[in-house]
Amino acid sequence: MESYDLPNMKLRTLSIGLNYGAIERGEIQAADVFTTDPQLLRSDLVVLEDNLKLFGFQNVSPAIRKDTLARVGDDVPDALNQLSALLTLDAMQAMNEAAAINRLDPAQVAKKFLSANNLI
Repeated sequence: MESYDLPNMKLRTLSIGLNYGAIERGEIQAADVFTTDPQLLRSDLVVLEDNLKLFGFQNVSPAIRKDTLARVGDDVPDALNQLSALLTLDAMQAMNEAAAINRLDPAQVAKKFLSANNLI
């Protein structure tokens, strides 16, 4: 935490998802989170700007193997790019909330998203 001039901060490693409970219980004062975490929708936490760019980006990006592309056709990249453009922060948070918080089947959440966006 030297980069942020926080000499008295102690680093504590937690498994993904446990940080929200720890911060709510006052066990920690700050946490590294994903902006797509649905817990952010239900908390009064403030997402801080990483002005030093210490934490890397983890953007959703479509990818396909070359051999798969050869089998399925050249229109697949356009479809993947169209889908990628729809995966906004709000959309990802809503789908993550449906699956992780509301315990809906991820396949059904994805199908509903695709249907709502006229992709199936």
